[in-house]
This record gives sequence, structure tokens and C-alpha cells, in this order.
Amino acid sequence: MIKGLYIHIPFCDQICSYCDFTKMVANKEIKEKYINALIQELRHYKEYYKDLKTIYIGGGTPSSLEINLLEKLLVEINNAIDVSLIEEFSIETNPNDININLLDLFYKYGVNRISVGVQTLSDKGCIVLSRNHKREDIIKAIEVIQESSITNYNLDFIYGFPYQTIESLKKDIQFIEKYKPPHISYYSLIIEDNTILGYNISKNIIKPLDDDLIADYAIYINGELKKQGYVHYEFSNFARNNLYSKHNMIYWDLEEYIGIGLNASSFYNNRRYINPNRITDYFNSVFNRKYYLEEEPCVLDVEFVLMGLRKLKGIDILEFKERFNINIFERFPGLKKFLGSNLLVLEDNYLHFTEKGVLLSNQVYLEII
Repeated sequence: MIKGLYIHIPFCDQICSYCDFTKMVANKEIKEKYINALIQELRHYKEYYKDLKTIYIGGGTPSSLEINLLEKLLVEINNAIDVSLIEEFSIETNPNDININLLDLFYKYGVNRISVGVQTLSDKGCIVLSRNHKREDIIKAIEVIQESSITNYNLDFIYGFPYQTIESLKKDIQFIEKYKPPHISYYSLIIEDNTILGYNISKNIIKPLDDDLIADYAIYINGELKKQGYVHYEFSNFARNNLYSKHNMIYWDLEEYIGIGLNASSFYNNRRYINPNRITDYFNSVFNRKYYLEEEPCVLDVEFVLMGLRKLKGIDILEFKERFNINIFERFPGLKKFLGSNLLVLEDNYLHFTEKGVLLSNQVYLEII
């Protein structure tokens, strides 16, 4: 049963220094051609949409699309899917793109959740991360959201980037406390080789933060958000009032979803597929109606554990046995040692990380893979 639909928009107004997602800066003609390809692919999978619970438009930066192209896509989504039956319809945005007219357009076509790429309110941090907004832009965007009809929204933050201080981190946390967004995604910076930031660090142009300091930041963030009433329900995600990301829960629960667009992945019939990652190949695939999908290696029980342990609730070991016909400790005997070292705990048939285990999760994951 396919529960989620992911739609990828690879376009950005500016490439962030840390980002290794499939993205590009493109002219209007390429964007228009891409939207036409998306619409054709969207129609191709129409028979799979009857049980959909979530739609997520991500990127890239979907809100960087010209308004007519964005509306064209939203109209086609509504033609293909009864969005009144969709529990969560999300779209990613940048602070600079947010205005009341854009949010009214989203709401008109059934979008009921937006995700805003804040990353940090530190102007110096925004320069390091190559973000094209400033603190006042973020404040203005959040105030516009809070005046709109869309009441469910997420703010993305990053910690552990070069030059970040505890003082600037505290200001980000104070901002969250003031505006009380329903959902926070707080990611530790991962330095990827094929990024501007990765290059600058490899050439000693920029110095990364110390790992111990980054761990201290993580402990601070988790503690402060808990004080503010957020539930830490996944490694990087926090929510108020049970407003968890339903779309991401599909991934973490290893349920089925369809991904359309450049380099988008899908998971159904116990197999993982991925679209072409070159835009010319993607266009050829869609416009020639070949819909070339490359099958990716997928070991289901391993993925179930890797994804499931990201949830702070953990893995239902009875569900694991029912799904894979083997006890989890028989399949992964190395997990037992982590129960004794206070990295994992088994409670009410759920295997999950301790607070210490979250920080040292890579040790456990290496045992699984």
C-alpha cells in the first residue's frame, strides 16, 4: 500500500555551501520543461494514489519556482489526487520567498504544512552556509506564516557549522521559544566532500568545529527543546501537540512511497528504485515514456532496523519478528552487547536508543551493516 508521494523540485536561487542534494540554478525555460515532465510522470503513476496519506514537495527549493509554474503543478496534483483525503500536504520554502499571497496559493490547493529552511538566525552563520537571507527576513517570514491559514509548519535548523558559538546557538533556541513553531528539524551539519564547504575545509580555508563541542551543542539543543515542551521523537526532529511529520514517518517505518522528479527514489513491492540523476536523462526517460528506474540494493530487515532506530520510540521487536520471521537478536546478535553498555534499551517490546546511544549511534549502526 503506497502511502506517500514525494515530488522533487531541484531548482535553487543560490547553492548552499553545505548541500549535496540534487539541485541546480536554471533558467525559466528549463524550469517550465521540468514542470511539464513532472506532470507527465505524475499522471503516469495515477493508479497508485488511491491509498495516499501524504504529499511532500521538496528540493532544492520549490518556492523558488515562478508562481505560474508552481500553480500549474498544484493544479495537476489536485487533478490527479483528491487532496481533501490527504492527511498531510507539505512543501518546502525559503524565508525570502514567503509572503501571504504565496501561502494563500498553497492553502487554496490543499497544502496544510510548510517547511522553512531557516538553518540559523546568525548572519555570520548564514554567510558560512551561503544562505541568502538574514535574521530579519526569517522573523518576517514566521510572522507572515502565523497570520496565514496554514497552522502546521516546520523550521529547519543546523548546528555544528564552522564559527558557530554557544551564544549564537542560544539565540536560535530563544527564537524557537518566542515563536513556538509546531515542529523543529534540528540537523547536525554533515560535511560532504562534493560541496563548497567540504572543499574549503579540505583546503584548510575554513576550520570545522571540534566533535566534542558539536556533541555538547546536541545535548544543549535536546535539553532546551524538551524544556519548551517539544517531544524529541526522531534523531533530528521535535514536535509539539503530536504534530509529527507524517510523511517522514513513512520513511522511518519502511512503508511504501512513490518519488517523482529528478533523482527521486521510490519504495514499493519491497524494492527501492531511483530516477535518473541527470536532467537530460530524466527528460528522455519521461518524454519517451520509458520511465527508467534503476533498482537500488535494499536489504529489508537491515533498512527496517536502520530507519526504525532513528525514532526515539524505537523498533517494535514483535513487528520485526512478524515481518521477517526471525527474532531481531538472532538476526543481529551484536545488538545485545549494546544493551549492556547503555546505548540501547528494551522496554515494552520496543528496542530504542538511550540518550547516550543517540550520540554514539554510529557504533550501533556499524554492527548492523
